[in-house]
Amino acid sequence: MVTRRGLVPSALELLDRAGILLWAQTPVYQLREPQLADPAVRERAVGLVRDLVRRDRSHPSVLTWSLANELPSRPGPGHAATLEAMAAAAREADPDRFLAVDILGHPGVEAQSTYRVVDALGINAYFGWYNGPSGATADRSKLGGYLDDMRRLYPDHALFVTEFGAEANREGPADEKGTYAFQTRLLRDVVTTIDDRPFVNGAITWLLRDFRVKPGWAGGNPKPTAPINAKGLVDDTGRRKPAFTELQRLFKRKP
Repeated sequence: MVTRRGLVPSALELLDRAGILLWAQTPVYQLREPQLADPAVRERAVGLVRDLVRRDRSHPSVLTWSLANELPSRPGPGHAATLEAMAAAAREADPDRFLAVDILGHPGVEAQSTYRVVDALGINAYFGWYNGPSGATADRSKLGGYLDDMRRLYPDHALFVTEFGAEANREGPADEKGTYAFQTRLLRDVVTTIDDRPFVNGAITWLLRDFRVKPGWAGGNPKPTAPINAKGLVDDTGRRKPAFTELQRLFKRKP
């Protein structure tokens, strides 16, 4: 169902009919400044977003065009130039839909003028799962304060939480990373924190179903099952984890 430039057209037709919104994103992921400063890389990134927008702009299910995911938290000149060129290409092809970029949710990062070229920020917020720089995201209770800070730093941007979650591949206590109970509690706490902040416009759990990543994958899980990314609400055999039912209940509530 997925191609190098996004979902195949038949999948988008199904989303349109079902009224399911899509956060459409180019595969510009975790590139560093030397790569982003390379004119060939920039040209390729611009081509990717231009092709994506031109192909899928007629689909009402597409909520936004997200230019990139998890680039450096403090953009350099190559980063800034690449996003600016991508934004210009996307707006030329579709001037009416808003643009976004997905960033790593790390506290202590000042406002970045580079993001002026987009309308929204997607925040990948793994508070309580990954430790982050110097343990900045180890405590999930700090998520609320971080979101408040982001609202203050970016008052003119729409804010979304585009990733949150935890690996789960076994039974065990709720205070042990990697257990179903830990995942369920973390997701419940994060959703409650987001519900308390109406300026957060939406949230996406990462992820729906476990999938194969690479040999040696751990994903923050002290007892991983490599190469499986076990952050799914459904395991790789199709079995629903306890967090599926809990998140279904939470998402059905009126925020």
